Amino acid sequence: MNVVKGTMRIHQVISSCKGKIHYRDITCVCQREEGLINCPCFDVNEAILQRDEETHRKGAITAWQPEVITGDHRGRSCVVKYDHDYYPGIITTVEDGNIEMNCLHKKGINKYYWPSPRKDISWYDESQVFCLTEEPNAVNKTYLQLSPTTWRLIEEQM
Repeated sequence: MNVVKGTMRIHQVISSCKGKIHYRDITCVCQREEGLINCPCFDVNEAILQRDEETHRKGAITAWQPEVITGDHRGRSCVVKYDHDYYPGIITTVEDGNIEMNCLHKKGINKYYWPSPRKDISWYDESQVFCLTEEPNAVNKTYLQLSPTTWRLIEEQM
């Protein structure tokens, strides 16, 4: 959903169709007699208030999926898809379209932990990278979880 900035200054809002408005800071009624309230006077702005959920989901996922994983992504948190499941971790190495990752282990629904005493370091093809993400949040001393936004994206793909 788009944010309409400066709502306290808006004096006229016109709904042209479902989910879309035109607005301006100064009210204009120059063509009211002709039945037109959507005239081009005084800098008309437009805002989309509803989103197409399918387009939004695809856009959100592709915005988090880089086209190419490079050495610049080293140290970044990401989620990989492996055996029909999703695992968060940290990219440690990038070589020729492959990434080495230190992965978290799954303990439940959106609940992960760092394996100990040995790390779970594996190689993945960059096509297995589901998305880049922020570092998982600590639930307690042992467990971590992904942000609600990242987890929602993952749930939509399951």
